[in-house]
Amino acid sequence: MTQTVVDRSTQPEDLWQLRLVRAEAPRKKRSGLSWDDQGGLPDPYLVVAIGGEKRWESPVVTDSTSPVFDAQPAQNLAFDRSARVRLELWDKDAIGGDPIGIYEGRALGEAILEAETTIKLDSGATVTLRLMRPDAQLGVGIAQYEVRPSALLILAVTKSSPAARAGLAAGDRITAIAGKPIKSLTRPQAESALTLTVQNQSELTVLRDQAQRKVKLDSGYVWPAL
Repeated sequence: MTQTVVDRSTQPEDLWQLRLVRAEAPRKKRSGLSWDDQGGLPDPYLVVAIGGEKRWESPVVTDSTSPVFDAQPAQNLAFDRSARVRLELWDKDAIGGDPIGIYEGRALGEAILEAETTIKLDSGATVTLRLMRPDAQLGVGIAQYEVRPSALLILAVTKSSPAARAGLAAGDRITAIAGKPIKSLTRPQAESALTLTVQNQSELTVLRDQAQRKVKLDSGYVWPAL
């Protein structure tokens, strides 16, 4: 099996993968009551907030005090490891949820990279996480654009991407790729040329506020993040 080695020279310092491995919950609520009216077990899920902002909600595992999640956000999370994190473990109900336990502090800053870290919540429940290096993607980093008759109008650029590192931004117009004017290309040809810009190291002609410049993107990775 061939292992792909990612060049991390363009990796941002504040980007991470966060994987929820498992949790442990008490068999009853703090009040001593069962988690549901029929005496059943909780349906746990985790809410992750960083710097006071909700960043991810995990899937629900039904009927378990020892749920195995093996789940993570669809993209990397952007945060400084010194930031305060709030972990809220909840029991999912039909009309809402009951809190199982909460942690607030800087445990992610103390976590060993790529190793499991178990964090104790205020109720005695625990969650086990794994902090990992971020995922990277090949690509240009122009997240949205419109094909106009004489240009590709950039609508959104992914932070930490070849396009962003080259200074491209929403509102820029790509008028030519590898010396070929956009107006001379069909829509599929223009889209294909843009997709292959990094791979072919094609020069872009970019128009911003009537000022024209030539841009060549680096061959680094796109680092998508929530």
